[in-house]
Amino acid sequence: MITLNKIRELVLSQEQELEKLIFEYFLQKDITNYHNSSFNKNDKKNEIKLSIEDMISQGNLEKAKELLYKYKEISGKDASYYSIAGIISLNENNIEDAFEKFTKGLNIDNTNSDLLYNIAYLNLVVGNTDEALEYYKRCINNTDDKDLIIEVTDIIDKLQDKISHTLITFGLTKEESMNFKGENRVIALIENDNLEHENNYEENGIINYEVNSKKSKDILGYLVRRNKNCIIIFKDIDKIDYINNFKNSAQIAYYQNKNYYTDKSNYLNHNIDMYLEKEVCNTCEFIFTSDISVYNAKKIIERRDNIYLIDENIGNEFTIDYILQNIGKDYERGFEDKLREYSKNLDDIYIKSLYLIAAESNNLNNSIKIAKTINDEYKTEESYLLYITLLNQAKDYNNLIINIINSEYIEDIYKAEILYLNSIKNTDLISFIVNIATNNYKMAELQLHDEINYKMALYYFELNQFDLSLNKYKDIQNSESKFINSPLVNRNIAYLLYANRNENYEKFYNFYKELMEIYK
Repeated sequence: MITLNKIRELVLSQEQELEKLIFEYFLQKDITNYHNSSFNKNDKKNEIKLSIEDMISQGNLEKAKELLYKYKEISGKDASYYSIAGIISLNENNIEDAFEKFTKGLNIDNTNSDLLYNIAYLNLVVGNTDEALEYYKRCINNTDDKDLIIEVTDIIDKLQDKISHTLITFGLTKEESMNFKGENRVIALIENDNLEHENNYEENGIINYEVNSKKSKDILGYLVRRNKNCIIIFKDIDKIDYINNFKNSAQIAYYQNKNYYTDKSNYLNHNIDMYLEKEVCNTCEFIFTSDISVYNAKKIIERRDNIYLIDENIGNEFTIDYILQNIGKDYERGFEDKLREYSKNLDDIYIKSLYLIAAESNNLNNSIKIAKTINDEYKTEESYLLYITLLNQAKDYNNLIINIINSEYIEDIYKAEILYLNSIKNTDLISFIVNIATNNYKMAELQLHDEINYKMALYYFELNQFDLSLNKYKDIQNSESKFINSPLVNRNIAYLLYANRNENYEKFYNFYKELMEIYK
């Protein structure tokens, strides 16, 4: 044991060893102090960290830096050092340096909850919401601090409500693309075959890419790869196979700007268009429209839950930002009241009624009353289709049949068939024929579970799949004699045999004509 007296004695006798002895003495003293001190190294580190936090909160960054230097002398450049250094840089508005410090710290310890929290916050500050969300999730997965878990969980919930999207409109007019302008980024991809090279420009807050149609697929792929959380919004049903190439990297939305039930501009192919449009709606995650008639066609007639009405004039709930933030939640909460309130300011009684029907989409009896009122008054094809569809859903077959028979919008063959089916008391097939007669293929498909030959034969016939249809009608002839007096079965068999140059068609055709006379 070296003592001061020992040193004193040696100094008197051996001055040359003085420096060595003093060094050994103080080394020994430091070791003793280390073991006997009231706080150990970790306590000292924590004490300095708390002091640094106080200095930062007081805005005394120079003193914080001095304390950080002392911290480094004790611990070196560990993960906590970089966490503190990054916070100081952040308070000095040196964003890049803060990112660098936090990143270096995570390279040392990628489970450090302080660093994960800090870099999440920093990403949030610069607008990297998606990155912030990922770091916050890692933070709560690497801490036992209950208060921190509660705080970060609350932040995550709010961020998930506000994840930004890139909306890529494809084939929409500039006016239609404006419906999607909001907090999200909007890119309009416009095909223009007069262009050889793409033309990029920003207009009204929307980035426009005008490209030759031959290059549009490549440009669309480039935009999806370059941007996060993409939603492709298109309106041309003939593009569905083209758009589906991107389903694994983007969400797909269909923008519907016309009511196919009443728009028969493509009369010869109307049935096929209705079927293709149904397939498009089945494929897409979202259906957007700014037309109340289209909304009702999808919500009331086809009972679709993925149809969203966009019209900021109604209220904030009808903007694209609100819709995307609330998908998967109770989206329709308060939705009906907003529609009712909006309808009060409309002068046109017919349009007002369409909004009220939309507001009552979950109340079948109220919807029927409103639809009956406007159908009795205006007698439009739209009001008629809404009314008989609702009667069909309510299984009110007496009123349904009366309104079918007296309608100018239903073909005579379907009227006769419904009278025939009523005579054999088959209400399921009456419901099916109503859906087929109105081209409501979405609801008709849900009924393809019994009487399969009858239903599939007619379904194939509607879709011009004549060979398949004829095979099903042959099955009916061979095994289902109850349909021998069906006007529809006889007419369709006659047409199919005639198309195949089978002379037997006359027998079925003549019988069909006799049946039609009877049911008139």
